[in-house]
Amino acid sequence: MDHAPQSTASQQQADLIDRERLLASVQALQPLLLRNVAATEHERRAAEENIQALQRAGVFRTMVPRRYGGCQGSIRTHLEVTAAVAEACAGTAWVVALTNVCAWFTGLFGAQAQDDVFGADPDARVAGVFAPSGEVRREAGGLRVSGK
Repeated sequence: MDHAPQSTASQQQADLIDRERLLASVQALQPLLLRNVAATEHERRAAEENIQALQRAGVFRTMVPRRYGGCQGSIRTHLEVTAAVAEACAGTAWVVALTNVCAWFTGLFGAQAQDDVFGADPDARVAGVFAPSGEVRREAGGLRVSGK
């Protein structure tokens, strides 16, 4: 699996470097994202100018496996980058969050599935729905979760 917990010092250092680079890129894009808030809300979709700028900045590669040129970022990197986008445009941040979570899911699949998605186009964006089902009960000492 490409998304094993980042435990080595070199992986943590690479994640920090990527996080700082992505955050600087997003901060530089915030005026553009702010300028497009009304259009994003009116059209009920992220402004195409936002999507293209974030793509060029590598934001949609935050959670893509490194072997495809992605950052294979940590959850912290994912959350901080998404939050920086949200500071300017919440709607666009939702797209960034969804796309990166789905890239992370894809990174959990086998090599063939990852190759099918990212092999021909490392900038491929994945969208999907995750709707877990189950039941949570409070019990002595904590919570019991069951389901599918």
